[in-house]
Amino acid sequence: MNKALCPDEEVLFPLIFGEPTSDEVKSHVSSCDSCQQRIERIKTDVASLRQTGFQTRPTTVSDSPRTVDEPAVKRPATIGRFFIVGSLDKGGQGEVFRALHPTLGKDVAIKVSHKKLNGDTERDRLVAEGKLLAELDHPNLARVFDLDFHEGRPFLVMEYVRGQTLEQRAELEKFAPADAAVVVAQLARALATAHRRGVTHQDVKPRNILMDETGKPRLIDFGIARLRNAWSEGGQQPVGGTLGYMAPEQARGEADRIGPRSDIFALGGVLYFLLTGEPPFAGTNAYLVQQQTTQGKLDLALLKSKGAPRALAAVCRRALSADPSDRYPNSDMLADDLDHFLRRPRRMRALALGGVAAVLMLLAGFAIFYRPEPVKLPDKHQELIHQVRRGPQERAFNLGKLQSAIPLFNGDRFRIQCNVPRGFHVAIVMLDSEGKLASVPGADIDVVPAGEFDQVTYPKADGLAQLNGPPGTEFLLVVASRHRLRVSDVGVYFADAGAWPALPDDMLVRVDLDGVAAEKGLRGVGVTRGDSLSGVEARLQKLQGQLKGAGYEYFIGVAYPHVGN
Repeated sequence: MNKALCPDEEVLFPLIFGEPTSDEVKSHVSSCDSCQQRIERIKTDVASLRQTGFQTRPTTVSDSPRTVDEPAVKRPATIGRFFIVGSLDKGGQGEVFRALHPTLGKDVAIKVSHKKLNGDTERDRLVAEGKLLAELDHPNLARVFDLDFHEGRPFLVMEYVRGQTLEQRAELEKFAPADAAVVVAQLARALATAHRRGVTHQDVKPRNILMDETGKPRLIDFGIARLRNAWSEGGQQPVGGTLGYMAPEQARGEADRIGPRSDIFALGGVLYFLLTGEPPFAGTNAYLVQQQTTQGKLDLALLKSKGAPRALAAVCRRALSADPSDRYPNSDMLADDLDHFLRRPRRMRALALGGVAAVLMLLAGFAIFYRPEPVKLPDKHQELIHQVRRGPQERAFNLGKLQSAIPLFNGDRFRIQCNVPRGFHVAIVMLDSEGKLASVPGADIDVVPAGEFDQVTYPKADGLAQLNGPPGTEFLLVVASRHRLRVSDVGVYFADAGAWPALPDDMLVRVDLDGVAAEKGLRGVGVTRGDSLSGVEARLQKLQGQLKGAGYEYFIGVAYPHVGN
Protein backbone atom coordinates (compact mmCIF):
# COMPACT_ATOMS: atom_id res chain seq x y z
CA MET A 1 0.00 0.00 0.00
CA ASN A 2 1.27 3.45 -0.94
CA LYS A 3 2.01 5.34 2.29
CA ALA A 4 0.92 8.56 0.60
CA LEU A 5 -2.59 7.14 0.20
CA CYS A 6 -4.25 6.48 3.55
CA PRO A 7 -7.17 4.05 3.59
CA ASP A 8 -10.66 5.30 4.30
CA GLU A 9 -12.49 4.57 7.54
CA GLU A 10 -14.18 1.43 6.14
CA VAL A 11 -10.77 -0.19 5.67
CA LEU A 12 -9.75 0.83 9.20
CA PHE A 13 -12.95 -0.41 10.88
CA PRO A 14 -11.70 -3.98 11.39
CA LEU A 15 -8.78 -2.58 13.38
CA ILE A 16 -11.09 -0.25 15.29
CA PHE A 17 -13.53 -3.01 16.19
CA GLY A 18 -10.96 -5.76 16.76
CA GLU A 19 -11.79 -7.72 13.60
CA PRO A 20 -9.40 -9.43 11.13
CA THR A 21 -7.82 -7.31 8.41
CA SER A 22 -5.09 -7.66 5.78
CA ASP A 23 -1.37 -7.62 6.57
CA GLU A 24 -1.02 -4.76 4.08
CA VAL A 25 -3.38 -2.54 6.09
CA LYS A 26 -1.69 -3.49 9.37
CA SER A 27 1.72 -2.64 7.91
CA HIS A 28 0.55 0.73 6.64
CA VAL A 29 -1.11 1.73 9.91
CA SER A 30 1.91 0.69 11.98
CA SER A 31 4.05 3.23 10.10
CA CYS A 32 1.45 5.99 9.62
CA ASP A 33 0.94 8.45 12.48
CA SER A 34 -2.06 10.00 10.71
CA CYS A 35 -3.95 6.70 10.50
CA GLN A 36 -3.13 5.87 14.11
CA GLN A 37 -4.57 9.23 15.18
CA ARG A 38 -7.70 8.63 13.05
CA ILE A 39 -8.20 5.23 14.66
CA GLU A 40 -7.92 6.64 18.17
CA ARG A 41 -10.30 9.50 17.31
CA ILE A 42 -12.95 7.17 15.90
CA LYS A 43 -12.57 4.80 18.86
CA THR A 44 -13.17 7.73 21.19
CA ASP A 45 -16.24 8.89 19.21
CA VAL A 46 -17.75 5.42 19.13
CA ALA A 47 -17.11 4.79 22.82
CA SER A 48 -18.73 8.13 23.66
CA LEU A 49 -21.78 7.36 21.53
CA ARG A 50 -22.20 3.92 23.06
CA GLN A 51 -22.47 5.59 26.46
CA THR A 52 -24.31 8.82 25.70
CA GLY A 53 -26.22 8.32 22.45
CA PHE A 54 -26.31 11.47 20.29
CA GLN A 55 -25.45 14.01 22.95
CA THR A 56 -22.06 14.08 21.22
CA ARG A 57 -22.21 15.18 17.60
CA PRO A 58 -20.38 12.62 15.40
CA THR A 59 -17.41 13.62 13.33
CA THR A 60 -17.82 13.69 9.56
CA VAL A 61 -16.03 10.79 7.85
CA SER A 62 -15.00 10.14 4.27
CA ASP A 63 -16.46 7.68 1.77
CA SER A 64 -13.32 7.01 -0.30
CA PRO A 65 -9.56 6.62 0.03
CA ARG A 66 -7.82 9.98 0.29
CA THR A 67 -4.41 11.42 0.80
CA VAL A 68 -3.69 13.01 4.14
CA ASP A 69 -3.90 16.49 2.65
CA GLU A 70 -7.17 15.93 0.73
CA PRO A 71 -10.51 17.03 2.21
CA ALA A 72 -12.96 14.31 3.22
CA VAL A 73 -15.97 13.59 1.01
CA LYS A 74 -19.00 13.98 3.24
CA ARG A 75 -21.53 11.25 3.79
CA PRO A 76 -24.48 11.26 6.22
CA ALA A 77 -23.33 11.47 9.81
CA THR A 78 -26.74 10.12 10.78
CA ILE A 79 -29.59 8.35 9.03
CA GLY A 80 -32.73 8.78 11.04
CA ARG A 81 -31.63 8.34 14.63
CA PHE A 82 -28.67 6.08 13.80
CA PHE A 83 -25.03 7.20 13.86
CA ILE A 84 -23.24 6.11 10.70
CA VAL A 85 -19.75 4.75 11.32
CA GLY A 86 -18.93 3.25 7.92
CA SER A 87 -20.07 2.13 4.48
CA LEU A 88 -20.47 -1.61 3.90
CA ASP A 89 -21.70 -1.78 0.30
CA LYS A 90 -22.97 0.45 -2.47
CA GLY A 91 -24.90 -0.24 -5.66
CA GLY A 92 -27.38 1.15 -8.13
CA GLN A 93 -30.34 0.49 -5.86
CA GLY A 94 -29.07 1.71 -2.52
CA GLU A 95 -26.25 1.85 -0.03
CA VAL A 96 -25.57 -0.20 3.09
CA PHE A 97 -23.93 1.44 6.11
CA ARG A 98 -22.62 0.21 9.40
CA ALA A 99 -24.29 2.18 12.18
CA LEU A 100 -24.82 2.41 15.93
CA HIS A 101 -28.17 2.19 17.67
CA PRO A 102 -28.54 5.53 19.48
CA THR A 103 -29.62 4.18 22.86
CA LEU A 104 -28.52 0.54 22.95
CA GLY A 105 -25.03 1.14 21.54
CA LYS A 106 -25.60 -1.88 19.32
CA ASP A 107 -24.02 -2.30 15.88
CA VAL A 108 -26.57 -2.48 13.06
CA ALA A 109 -26.56 -2.41 9.26
CA ILE A 110 -28.61 0.28 7.52
CA LYS A 111 -29.78 -0.20 3.93
CA VAL A 112 -31.07 3.08 2.50
CA SER A 113 -32.74 3.34 -0.90
CA HIS A 114 -31.67 5.80 -3.58
CA LYS A 115 -35.33 6.11 -4.58
CA LYS A 116 -37.73 8.53 -2.87
CA LEU A 117 -41.31 7.57 -2.04
CA ASN A 118 -44.15 8.48 -4.38
CA GLY A 119 -46.80 9.08 -1.74
CA ASP A 120 -48.60 7.87 1.37
CA THR A 121 -49.97 4.75 -0.34
CA GLU A 122 -46.50 3.49 -1.13
CA ARG A 123 -45.34 4.44 2.36
CA ASP A 124 -48.13 2.43 4.00
CA ARG A 125 -47.38 -0.59 1.82
CA LEU A 126 -43.69 -0.48 2.68
CA VAL A 127 -44.48 -0.23 6.39
CA ALA A 128 -46.72 -3.31 6.18
CA GLU A 129 -44.08 -5.29 4.31
CA GLY A 130 -41.38 -4.08 6.69
CA LYS A 131 -43.40 -5.51 9.58
CA LEU A 132 -43.53 -8.86 7.79
CA LEU A 133 -39.75 -8.87 7.35
CA ALA A 134 -39.27 -8.01 11.02
CA GLU A 135 -41.27 -11.12 11.96
CA LEU A 136 -38.79 -13.46 10.25
CA ASP A 137 -36.81 -15.19 12.96
CA HIS A 138 -34.37 -18.04 12.41
CA PRO A 139 -30.81 -18.69 13.65
CA ASN A 140 -29.52 -18.65 10.07
CA LEU A 141 -31.22 -15.41 9.05
CA ALA A 142 -29.85 -11.94 9.71
CA ARG A 143 -32.74 -10.17 11.43
CA VAL A 144 -34.55 -7.09 10.13
CA PHE A 145 -35.26 -4.83 13.11
CA ASP A 146 -37.03 -1.81 11.67
CA LEU A 147 -38.12 0.15 8.61
CA ASP A 148 -38.08 3.94 8.62
CA PHE A 149 -37.66 6.90 6.28
CA HIS A 150 -34.82 9.40 5.85
CA GLU A 151 -35.30 12.50 3.69
CA GLY A 152 -38.13 10.75 1.84
CA ARG A 153 -36.18 7.54 1.26
CA PRO A 154 -36.97 4.23 2.98
CA PHE A 155 -34.28 2.44 4.94
CA LEU A 156 -34.09 -0.91 6.69
CA VAL A 157 -32.34 -1.46 10.00
CA MET A 158 -30.79 -4.92 10.01
CA GLU A 159 -28.66 -7.08 12.25
CA TYR A 160 -24.94 -6.49 11.76
CA VAL A 161 -23.18 -9.83 11.42
CA ARG A 162 -19.45 -9.99 12.04
CA GLY A 163 -17.70 -12.33 9.68
CA GLN A 164 -16.86 -13.07 6.06
CA THR A 165 -19.10 -13.76 3.10
CA LEU A 166 -19.30 -17.36 1.97
CA GLU A 167 -17.58 -16.25 -1.22
CA GLN A 168 -14.61 -14.88 0.76
CA ARG A 169 -14.44 -17.95 2.97
CA ALA A 170 -14.44 -20.27 -0.06
CA GLU A 171 -11.51 -18.33 -1.54
CA LEU A 172 -9.49 -19.02 1.60
CA GLU A 173 -10.39 -22.68 2.08
CA LYS A 174 -12.11 -25.38 0.03
CA PHE A 175 -15.26 -26.76 1.60
CA ALA A 176 -15.39 -30.51 2.06
CA PRO A 177 -18.60 -32.03 0.60
CA ALA A 178 -19.98 -32.74 4.10
CA ASP A 179 -19.29 -29.15 5.20
CA ALA A 180 -21.00 -27.82 2.08
CA ALA A 181 -24.03 -30.01 2.82
CA VAL A 182 -24.22 -28.72 6.41
CA VAL A 183 -24.09 -25.07 5.32
CA VAL A 184 -26.72 -25.44 2.60
CA ALA A 185 -29.03 -27.55 4.81
CA GLN A 186 -29.01 -24.83 7.48
CA LEU A 187 -29.76 -22.16 4.87
CA ALA A 188 -32.57 -24.31 3.43
CA ARG A 189 -34.25 -24.47 6.85
CA ALA A 190 -33.93 -20.69 7.12
CA LEU A 191 -35.50 -20.20 3.71
CA ALA A 192 -38.34 -22.54 4.68
CA THR A 193 -39.16 -20.20 7.57
CA ALA A 194 -39.32 -17.24 5.19
CA HIS A 195 -41.34 -19.11 2.57
CA ARG A 196 -43.95 -20.10 5.13
CA ARG A 197 -44.41 -16.38 5.80
CA GLY A 198 -44.91 -15.75 2.09
CA VAL A 199 -41.47 -14.13 1.63
CA THR A 200 -39.06 -15.10 -1.15
CA HIS A 201 -35.48 -13.86 -1.16
CA GLN A 202 -34.85 -13.70 -4.92
CA ASP A 203 -31.11 -13.08 -4.57
CA VAL A 204 -29.55 -16.07 -2.78
CA LYS A 205 -25.84 -16.21 -3.60
CA PRO A 206 -22.52 -16.65 -1.75
CA ARG A 207 -22.09 -12.88 -1.34
CA ASN A 208 -25.42 -12.70 0.49
CA ILE A 209 -24.39 -15.40 2.97
CA LEU A 210 -22.19 -14.41 5.88
CA MET A 211 -20.21 -16.91 7.93
CA ASP A 212 -20.37 -15.45 11.43
CA GLU A 213 -17.72 -15.66 14.12
CA THR A 214 -19.06 -19.05 15.26
CA GLY A 215 -18.89 -20.48 11.74
CA LYS A 216 -22.67 -20.41 11.27
CA PRO A 217 -24.07 -19.29 7.88
CA ARG A 218 -26.42 -16.30 7.96
CA LEU A 219 -28.54 -15.31 4.98
CA ILE A 220 -28.69 -11.54 4.55
CA ASP A 221 -30.44 -8.94 2.38
CA PHE A 222 -34.05 -10.09 2.51
CA GLY A 223 -34.95 -6.41 2.28
CA ILE A 224 -34.23 -6.08 -1.42
CA ALA A 225 -36.35 -9.12 -2.16
CA ARG A 226 -39.47 -8.18 -0.25
CA LEU A 227 -39.44 -4.40 -0.64
CA ARG A 228 -38.41 -4.63 -4.26
CA ASN A 229 -40.30 -1.54 -5.43
CA ALA A 230 -38.51 0.56 -2.83
CA TRP A 231 -35.11 -0.08 -4.37
CA SER A 232 -35.74 0.53 -8.07
CA GLU A 233 -36.89 3.38 -10.24
CA GLY A 234 -40.04 3.22 -12.33
CA GLY A 235 -43.31 1.43 -11.81
CA GLN A 236 -42.19 -2.01 -12.96
CA GLN A 237 -41.64 -4.83 -10.52
CA PRO A 238 -38.09 -6.11 -11.00
CA VAL A 239 -37.38 -9.81 -10.76
CA GLY A 240 -34.25 -9.39 -8.64
CA GLY A 241 -31.49 -11.95 -8.57
CA THR A 242 -27.90 -12.13 -9.79
CA LEU A 243 -26.78 -13.68 -13.06
CA GLY A 244 -24.79 -16.77 -12.24
CA TYR A 245 -27.21 -17.94 -9.53
CA MET A 246 -30.57 -16.72 -10.84
CA ALA A 247 -33.33 -19.21 -11.67
CA PRO A 248 -34.21 -19.34 -15.39
CA GLU A 249 -37.73 -18.03 -14.78
CA GLN A 250 -36.25 -14.99 -13.05
CA ALA A 251 -33.84 -14.34 -15.90
CA ARG A 252 -36.75 -14.53 -18.35
CA GLY A 253 -38.75 -12.03 -16.28
CA GLU A 254 -41.65 -14.42 -15.65
CA ALA A 255 -42.85 -12.68 -12.49
CA ASP A 256 -45.85 -14.99 -12.03
CA ARG A 257 -43.54 -18.04 -11.79
CA ILE A 258 -41.04 -16.57 -9.33
CA GLY A 259 -41.47 -18.03 -5.86
CA PRO A 260 -39.95 -20.38 -3.28
CA ARG A 261 -38.68 -22.79 -5.96
CA SER A 262 -36.69 -19.92 -7.48
CA ASP A 263 -34.88 -19.58 -4.15
CA ILE A 264 -34.34 -23.36 -4.12
CA PHE A 265 -32.63 -23.08 -7.52
CA ALA A 266 -30.33 -20.32 -6.23
CA LEU A 267 -29.54 -22.35 -3.11
CA GLY A 268 -28.71 -25.29 -5.36
CA GLY A 269 -26.36 -22.86 -7.11
CA VAL A 270 -24.65 -22.14 -3.79
CA LEU A 271 -24.15 -25.88 -3.26
CA TYR A 272 -22.79 -26.16 -6.81
CA PHE A 273 -20.35 -23.30 -6.07
CA LEU A 274 -19.10 -24.98 -2.88
CA LEU A 275 -18.63 -28.32 -4.67
CA THR A 276 -17.01 -27.01 -7.87
CA GLY A 277 -15.61 -23.57 -7.07
CA GLU A 278 -17.71 -22.06 -9.89
CA PRO A 279 -21.18 -20.48 -10.09
CA PRO A 280 -23.73 -22.50 -12.12
CA PHE A 281 -23.59 -20.00 -14.97
CA ALA A 282 -20.18 -18.47 -15.63
CA GLY A 283 -18.21 -16.73 -18.36
CA THR A 284 -16.45 -13.52 -19.32
CA ASN A 285 -19.23 -12.46 -21.70
CA ALA A 286 -22.26 -11.11 -19.82
CA TYR A 287 -24.57 -11.72 -22.79
CA LEU A 288 -23.60 -15.39 -22.97
CA VAL A 289 -24.05 -15.80 -19.21
CA GLN A 290 -27.52 -14.32 -19.52
CA GLN A 291 -28.35 -16.72 -22.37
CA GLN A 292 -27.16 -19.67 -20.28
CA THR A 293 -29.25 -18.48 -17.34
CA THR A 294 -32.48 -17.95 -19.29
CA GLN A 295 -32.13 -21.42 -20.84
CA GLY A 296 -31.01 -23.09 -17.61
CA LYS A 297 -27.94 -24.58 -19.30
CA LEU A 298 -25.15 -25.40 -16.87
CA ASP A 299 -22.24 -27.82 -16.77
CA LEU A 300 -23.51 -30.60 -14.51
CA ALA A 301 -20.57 -32.79 -15.55
CA LEU A 302 -18.35 -30.44 -13.53
CA LEU A 303 -19.81 -31.93 -10.34
CA LYS A 304 -18.37 -35.33 -11.25
CA SER A 305 -15.04 -34.00 -12.48
CA LYS A 306 -14.58 -32.07 -9.24
CA GLY A 307 -15.19 -35.19 -7.18
CA ALA A 308 -18.61 -34.39 -5.71
CA PRO A 309 -20.15 -37.51 -4.08
CA ARG A 310 -22.85 -38.97 -6.31
CA ALA A 311 -25.58 -38.69 -3.69
CA LEU A 312 -24.78 -35.05 -3.03
CA ALA A 313 -24.50 -34.31 -6.76
CA ALA A 314 -27.99 -35.80 -7.22
CA VAL A 315 -29.38 -33.38 -4.63
CA CYS A 316 -27.63 -30.49 -6.36
CA ARG A 317 -28.93 -31.49 -9.80
CA ARG A 318 -32.53 -31.70 -8.59
CA ALA A 319 -32.35 -28.26 -6.97
CA LEU A 320 -30.91 -26.86 -10.23
CA SER A 321 -33.60 -28.28 -12.51
CA ALA A 322 -34.50 -25.79 -15.24
CA ASP A 323 -38.23 -26.49 -14.80
CA PRO A 324 -39.45 -25.32 -11.34
CA SER A 325 -41.82 -28.31 -11.12
CA ASP A 326 -38.81 -30.67 -11.25
CA ARG A 327 -37.12 -29.03 -8.26
CA TYR A 328 -37.78 -29.76 -4.60
CA PRO A 329 -41.37 -28.72 -3.74
CA ASN A 330 -40.05 -26.87 -0.67
CA SER A 331 -36.72 -26.12 0.93
CA ASP A 332 -37.45 -28.34 3.94
CA MET A 333 -37.33 -31.32 1.58
CA LEU A 334 -34.01 -30.09 0.20
CA ALA A 335 -32.68 -29.89 3.77
CA ASP A 336 -34.01 -33.40 4.50
CA ASP A 337 -32.08 -34.85 1.56
CA LEU A 338 -28.90 -33.08 2.66
CA ASP A 339 -29.36 -34.39 6.20
CA HIS A 340 -29.84 -37.86 4.75
CA PHE A 341 -26.55 -37.53 2.87
CA LEU A 342 -24.78 -36.46 6.06
CA ARG A 343 -26.08 -39.53 7.92
CA ARG A 344 -24.96 -41.98 5.24
CA PRO A 345 -21.33 -42.52 6.39
CA ARG A 346 -22.43 -43.76 9.81
CA ARG A 347 -25.01 -46.01 8.21
CA MET A 348 -22.51 -47.45 5.75
CA ARG A 349 -20.02 -48.28 8.52
CA ALA A 350 -22.78 -50.16 10.29
CA LEU A 351 -23.74 -51.95 7.11
CA ALA A 352 -20.17 -53.17 6.58
CA LEU A 353 -20.66 -55.28 9.72
CA GLY A 354 -24.13 -56.42 8.74
CA GLY A 355 -23.40 -58.41 5.59
CA VAL A 356 -24.93 -58.55 2.15
CA ALA A 357 -28.54 -58.39 3.33
CA ALA A 358 -27.98 -55.05 5.00
CA VAL A 359 -26.25 -53.72 1.88
CA LEU A 360 -29.26 -54.72 -0.20
CA MET A 361 -31.50 -52.92 2.26
CA LEU A 362 -29.40 -49.80 1.91
CA LEU A 363 -29.60 -49.97 -1.89
CA ALA A 364 -33.36 -50.42 -1.71
CA GLY A 365 -33.63 -47.47 0.67
CA PHE A 366 -31.37 -45.43 -1.60
CA ALA A 367 -33.59 -46.14 -4.61
CA ILE A 368 -36.71 -45.21 -2.72
CA PHE A 369 -35.07 -42.06 -1.40
CA TYR A 370 -34.14 -40.71 -4.79
CA ARG A 371 -37.20 -42.10 -6.61
CA PRO A 372 -40.03 -41.56 -4.16
CA GLU A 373 -43.36 -43.10 -5.05
CA PRO A 374 -45.79 -40.53 -6.46
CA VAL A 375 -48.33 -39.38 -3.92
CA LYS A 376 -51.69 -41.07 -4.47
CA LEU A 377 -54.31 -38.37 -4.00
CA PRO A 378 -57.90 -38.82 -2.84
CA ASP A 379 -60.83 -37.83 -5.02
CA LYS A 380 -60.78 -34.05 -5.23
CA HIS A 381 -64.59 -33.98 -5.13
CA GLN A 382 -64.77 -35.49 -1.64
CA GLU A 383 -66.77 -33.66 1.02
CA LEU A 384 -64.94 -31.96 3.88
CA ILE A 385 -67.86 -31.22 6.21
CA HIS A 386 -69.79 -34.42 5.70
CA GLN A 387 -72.36 -34.21 8.48
CA VAL A 388 -74.48 -31.35 9.87
CA ARG A 389 -77.15 -31.69 12.55
CA ARG A 390 -79.65 -29.01 13.40
CA GLY A 391 -82.60 -28.39 15.68
CA PRO A 392 -83.78 -29.58 19.05
CA GLN A 393 -84.08 -33.20 17.81
CA GLU A 394 -80.71 -33.25 16.11
CA ARG A 395 -80.12 -36.94 16.72
CA ALA A 396 -83.00 -37.74 14.44
CA PHE A 397 -82.42 -34.83 12.04
CA ASN A 398 -79.31 -35.36 9.89
CA LEU A 399 -78.83 -32.94 7.01
CA GLY A 400 -75.88 -34.89 5.68
CA LYS A 401 -73.40 -33.19 3.36
CA LEU A 402 -72.55 -29.50 3.64
CA GLN A 403 -73.91 -28.68 0.20
CA SER A 404 -77.40 -29.69 1.33
CA ALA A 405 -77.13 -27.80 4.62
CA ILE A 406 -75.85 -24.31 3.76
CA PRO A 407 -76.25 -21.73 5.11
CA LEU A 408 -75.16 -22.84 8.59
CA PHE A 409 -76.78 -21.40 11.71
CA ASN A 410 -75.63 -20.82 15.28
CA GLY A 411 -76.08 -24.02 17.23
CA ASP A 412 -75.56 -26.27 14.20
CA ARG A 413 -73.35 -29.23 15.01
CA PHE A 414 -71.01 -30.68 12.40
CA ARG A 415 -68.30 -33.24 11.76
CA ILE A 416 -65.24 -32.86 9.52
CA GLN A 417 -64.10 -35.90 7.59
CA CYS A 418 -61.85 -36.38 4.57
CA ASN A 419 -59.18 -38.68 3.14
CA VAL A 420 -55.48 -37.73 2.93
CA PRO A 421 -52.43 -39.51 1.45
CA ARG A 422 -51.30 -42.45 3.55
CA GLY A 423 -48.79 -41.59 6.31
CA PHE A 424 -48.99 -37.80 5.91
CA HIS A 425 -49.06 -35.38 8.86
CA VAL A 426 -52.23 -33.30 9.15
CA ALA A 427 -53.19 -29.83 10.39
CA ILE A 428 -56.71 -28.38 10.54
CA VAL A 429 -57.40 -24.65 10.82
CA MET A 430 -60.67 -22.72 10.88
CA LEU A 431 -61.22 -19.03 10.15
CA ASP A 432 -64.29 -17.51 11.80
CA SER A 433 -66.53 -14.78 10.37
CA GLU A 434 -64.31 -12.06 11.88
CA GLY A 435 -61.19 -13.43 10.23
CA LYS A 436 -59.79 -14.89 13.47
CA LEU A 437 -57.86 -18.12 13.18
CA ALA A 438 -58.70 -21.09 15.40
CA SER A 439 -56.52 -24.17 15.43
CA VAL A 440 -57.77 -27.70 16.01
CA PRO A 441 -55.63 -29.53 18.61
CA GLY A 442 -54.00 -32.61 17.17
CA ALA A 443 -55.25 -34.63 20.13
CA ASP A 444 -58.84 -34.02 18.94
CA ILE A 445 -58.20 -35.37 15.42
CA ASP A 446 -58.41 -39.04 14.40
CA VAL A 447 -56.16 -40.18 11.55
CA VAL A 448 -56.73 -43.85 10.77
CA PRO A 449 -56.05 -46.11 7.74
CA ALA A 450 -59.01 -46.35 5.37
CA GLY A 451 -58.34 -48.36 2.21
CA GLU A 452 -55.64 -46.68 0.11
CA PHE A 453 -55.68 -43.51 2.23
CA ASP A 454 -55.83 -42.26 5.80
CA GLN A 455 -59.16 -40.93 7.03
CA VAL A 456 -59.11 -37.69 9.03
CA THR A 457 -61.99 -37.06 11.43
CA TYR A 458 -62.73 -34.14 13.74
CA PRO A 459 -63.95 -34.29 16.41
CA LYS A 460 -62.77 -37.80 17.18
CA ALA A 461 -65.06 -40.55 18.50
CA ASP A 462 -68.77 -39.63 18.43
CA GLY A 463 -68.46 -35.90 19.19
CA LEU A 464 -69.68 -33.01 17.04
CA ALA A 465 -68.31 -29.45 16.84
CA GLN A 466 -70.79 -26.63 17.40
CA LEU A 467 -71.07 -23.41 15.38
CA ASN A 468 -71.36 -20.10 17.25
CA GLY A 469 -70.45 -16.46 16.81
CA PRO A 470 -71.47 -13.57 14.52
CA PRO A 471 -72.64 -14.17 10.93
CA GLY A 472 -70.33 -13.95 7.92
CA THR A 473 -68.08 -16.09 5.76
CA GLU A 474 -66.14 -18.83 7.52
CA PHE A 475 -63.37 -21.02 6.17
CA LEU A 476 -62.14 -24.52 7.00
CA LEU A 477 -58.87 -25.99 5.72
CA VAL A 478 -57.17 -29.39 6.03
CA VAL A 479 -53.49 -29.53 5.01
CA ALA A 480 -51.41 -32.72 4.73
CA SER A 481 -47.64 -32.99 4.36
CA ARG A 482 -44.88 -35.61 4.43
CA HIS A 483 -43.19 -33.48 7.06
CA ARG A 484 -44.34 -32.76 10.58
CA LEU A 485 -46.77 -29.84 10.59
CA ARG A 486 -47.44 -27.10 13.08
CA VAL A 487 -50.66 -25.11 12.85
CA SER A 488 -48.51 -21.95 12.81
CA ASP A 489 -46.95 -23.16 9.52
CA VAL A 490 -50.36 -22.82 7.88
CA GLY A 491 -51.73 -20.00 10.02
CA VAL A 492 -49.19 -17.51 8.64
CA TYR A 493 -51.20 -17.29 5.43
CA PHE A 494 -54.14 -15.79 7.33
CA ALA A 495 -52.28 -13.28 9.52
CA ASP A 496 -54.06 -9.93 9.67
CA ALA A 497 -56.34 -10.92 6.78
CA GLY A 498 -59.51 -9.59 8.42
CA ALA A 499 -63.07 -10.70 7.75
CA TRP A 500 -63.84 -12.18 4.35
CA PRO A 501 -66.58 -10.81 2.04
CA ALA A 502 -70.03 -12.24 2.82
CA LEU A 503 -71.04 -15.16 0.60
CA PRO A 504 -74.61 -15.55 -0.70
CA ASP A 505 -76.60 -17.70 1.71
CA ASP A 506 -76.76 -20.67 -0.66
CA MET A 507 -73.20 -20.55 -2.01
CA LEU A 508 -69.95 -22.23 -0.98
CA VAL A 509 -66.44 -22.07 -2.49
CA ARG A 510 -63.97 -24.96 -2.47
CA VAL A 511 -60.18 -24.90 -2.88
CA ASP A 512 -57.71 -27.74 -3.47
CA LEU A 513 -54.57 -28.51 -5.48
CA ASP A 514 -56.46 -28.21 -8.75
CA GLY A 515 -58.08 -24.85 -8.23
CA VAL A 516 -60.98 -22.89 -6.79
CA ALA A 517 -64.64 -23.64 -7.54
CA ALA A 518 -67.87 -21.90 -6.49
CA GLU A 519 -70.93 -24.12 -6.01
CA LYS A 520 -74.61 -23.59 -5.30
CA GLY A 521 -76.28 -25.41 -2.46
CA LEU A 522 -78.75 -28.12 -3.42
CA ARG A 523 -81.58 -25.64 -2.93
CA GLY A 524 -80.19 -23.21 -5.51
CA VAL A 525 -80.13 -23.22 -9.31
CA GLY A 526 -77.05 -21.98 -11.16
CA VAL A 527 -74.28 -19.79 -9.79
CA THR A 528 -74.95 -16.12 -9.18
CA ARG A 529 -71.72 -14.17 -9.20
CA GLY A 530 -71.12 -10.90 -7.40
CA ASP A 531 -68.41 -8.79 -5.83
CA SER A 532 -68.54 -10.72 -2.55
CA LEU A 533 -68.19 -14.09 -4.28
CA SER A 534 -65.33 -12.77 -6.44
CA GLY A 535 -63.61 -11.46 -3.32
CA VAL A 536 -63.73 -14.88 -1.64
CA GLU A 537 -62.54 -16.60 -4.81
CA ALA A 538 -59.62 -14.17 -5.12
CA ARG A 539 -58.51 -14.89 -1.55
CA LEU A 540 -58.68 -18.62 -2.12
CA GLN A 541 -56.78 -18.39 -5.41
CA LYS A 542 -54.01 -16.52 -3.63
CA LEU A 543 -54.02 -19.06 -0.79
CA GLN A 544 -53.85 -21.94 -3.28
CA GLY A 545 -50.79 -20.39 -4.91
CA GLN A 546 -49.10 -19.89 -1.53
CA LEU A 547 -49.74 -23.46 -0.37
CA LYS A 548 -48.58 -24.97 -3.67
CA GLY A 549 -45.55 -22.68 -3.72
CA ALA A 550 -44.65 -23.83 -0.20
CA GLY A 551 -44.68 -27.43 -1.42
CA TYR A 552 -47.78 -28.78 0.34
CA GLU A 553 -48.72 -31.90 -1.61
CA TYR A 554 -52.35 -32.10 -0.49
CA PHE A 555 -54.91 -29.71 0.93
CA ILE A 556 -58.66 -29.19 0.77
CA GLY A 557 -60.68 -26.26 2.06
CA VAL A 558 -64.17 -24.78 1.91
CA ALA A 559 -65.58 -21.29 2.53
CA TYR A 560 -69.24 -21.29 3.56
CA PRO A 561 -71.88 -18.80 4.76
CA HIS A 562 -72.82 -18.56 8.44
CA VAL A 563 -76.01 -16.52 8.95
CA GLY A 564 -76.28 -16.52 12.73
CA ASN A 565 -79.60 -17.47 14.35
